[in-house]
Amino acid sequence: MFQFSTSTILLVLFAFYGLTFLFTLSIGKKQENADGYMVSNGSVGFSMSAASMTATWIWAASFYAAASSGYKYGLSGAIHYGFWGALMILFIYPFGKRFRELAPNARTLAEIMHARHGSASQMILASSNIVGSIISLMVNFTAAGALVDILSPLNFTEGVLIAGSGVLIYTFWSGFRSSVFTDFGQLMAMMLAAVVIIPMLFFELDGPDLFTQGMSNLTIEQADFFSTTAILEQGAPFFVAVLAYAIGNQTIAQRLFAVREDLIKPSFITATIGYGSIVIGLGMLGLLALLAGVQPIDGDLNNLIPQMAATYL
Repeated sequence: MFQFSTSTILLVLFAFYGLTFLFTLSIGKKQENADGYMVSNGSVGFSMSAASMTATWIWAASFYAAASSGYKYGLSGAIHYGFWGALMILFIYPFGKRFRELAPNARTLAEIMHARHGSASQMILASSNIVGSIISLMVNFTAAGALVDILSPLNFTEGVLIAGSGVLIYTFWSGFRSSVFTDFGQLMAMMLAAVVIIPMLFFELDGPDLFTQGMSNLTIEQADFFSTTAILEQGAPFFVAVLAYAIGNQTIAQRLFAVREDLIKPSFITATIGYGSIVIGLGMLGLLALLAGVQPIDGDLNNLIPQMAATYL
């Protein structure tokens, strides 16, 4: 497997976070009031809103879990992960529309909870968001650490520290709007991965011949697009999870309050289609690995994506 040198990987990481930081300089704290800095102001346009919802929802778990699902469940694995995850964004739309109608001047979901149900409900929501944010950070930084660990001589801990420091610096500098702004750039990078890198890997692995030669590596359930195992172990639990998670998730809800009211519907529909397309595409990496007979390093499915990149690109 190919590895970058320490100096090269540090240069790549410095360039990535350096460019991200430069993007945020145009919307620094000095250009916004306190409310705008913390929660935006309901005036974000269509392209930024749709891109931000899509990029925010495609977190590290979307990359790693989609590929793991494709590898574990075969033909239908990536579909189950990407399709239900996309529907989660769409399910938030009717609730969000109603929130904006009831409270046109509200800035956060917690604000509405406090007005309708009191401070206790607001605190429950705040507590769950804190726990959820900690878990989210752990997953994202763990993914970054694994990526750096496999692709360079740096170890897992060093990768986590670099990723955490980079995100912390640019977010503190420019606040919520910087998150929306940088999401747009990150979405372009993820689209590049889905549109360019996945087809490149496909043809590196012998293209259409991979399906005829690699089907023998699949079990009967993995080769069945309507696999009962995939539906019961991946599809059904994930569907229940998205129904529960669609209401009260601060990550997407905050973008709901940031977007212009007349652009809520097209933003959510576009984000739904964008998420589903990109994540299902990413899940195909796992299916390609399964067809090619790739064995994950240390038996860990989270190593599939960096392993495929380091081996075949």
